[in-house]
Amino acid sequence: IAASPKNQYDNLSNIGPRFNVDDAATNKLAVIYTAEAYFLRAEGAVNGWNMGGTAKSLYEQGIAASMRMWGVTNAADIAAYTNGTGTPTALTDYLNSPAVASIPVLFAADEATQREQIGTQKWLALFPDGIEAWAEVRRTGYPKLYPVANSDNPDLAPNQMIRRFTFQAGEYQTNGRAVQAALPLLNGPDKASTRVWWNQ
Repeated sequence: IAASPKNQYDNLSNIGPRFNVDDAATNKLAVIYTAEAYFLRAEGAVNGWNMGGTAKSLYEQGIAASMRMWGVTNAADIAAYTNGTGTPTALTDYLNSPAVASIPVLFAADEATQREQIGTQKWLALFPDGIEAWAEVRRTGYPKLYPVANSDNPDLAPNQMIRRFTFQAGEYQTNGRAVQAALPLLNGPDKASTRVWWNQ
């Protein structure tokens, strides 16, 4: 990936060479990550289910597994991140966007913050699986994301997230009977704002 000239927002992170076109054929893409399994178990433990560990220990193991997957293997670095008490800062952007979250990484004592922490760290760990991450943010509401400033979709207000993919025109044309049978099952119109059944 060629280096680009710096801009006024140069403190952002760019995707690394692991995901460039030249390396795409040799890099494996996982179906489910070890970290994801730990975060699912941590969420289950918060729900009071027997997950074979405490929510805190499973959360911390999920963070460690995610960091190791990306090459951070130094135990002190993992511990420093896991025990971090800093909170997200606001972006430096032309909209002067405020920070949308105020949680540290260090596992909290209250359940609401624990759920947000687990959801946030799981979302980070799901990279580069954008579809799964999108499903998680729709299911849990975490992490808190910056609102869409402008929406070109007439079905979505600027502060709304796309909830589902709509049936495309070609699907109506080539598979119309099945689409017509599916439409009543949506519990709403064929719009990007209609929530899928597990996201009601």
